[in-house]
Amino acid sequence: MAHTFGEEKFAVARIGITNDYCVDVYMKHYYTTESGMEILISDTMCETIPPGTDLSGDEWYMTDDVRAICAQQWDDDTLAEWAAMTEEKKQSYL
Repeated sequence: MAHTFGEEKFAVARIGITNDYCVDVYMKHYYTTESGMEILISDTMCETIPPGTDLSGDEWYMTDDVRAICAQQWDDDTLAEWAAMTEEKKQSYL
C-alpha cells in the first residue's frame, strides 16, 4: 500500500557544469506535509542539457536560473565547437 505524506513536489536541487559544453540539472523530489515539513524522496535524477537545446520549454528543469547559466555557458565559440563535433564525440559528453 502506498503512503501519502502530503503534496508531491519537484524542484531543481542543483546545477552543475561538468565539462566545457553541457549543463547538468539535478531534480529534488519531495513531499511537503501540512505542517510545512519536507520529506525528501530523491535528489539524484539528472538531466544533461547539451549546447543549442531549446530552453523555451516548461519541463521541470527549465527554470530562469538554468536558462541564465546555459546562456553564459554557451557562447558563440562553444556552440560552433559543439556543432562541428561528430555524434560519437557529443555522446562522450552526455
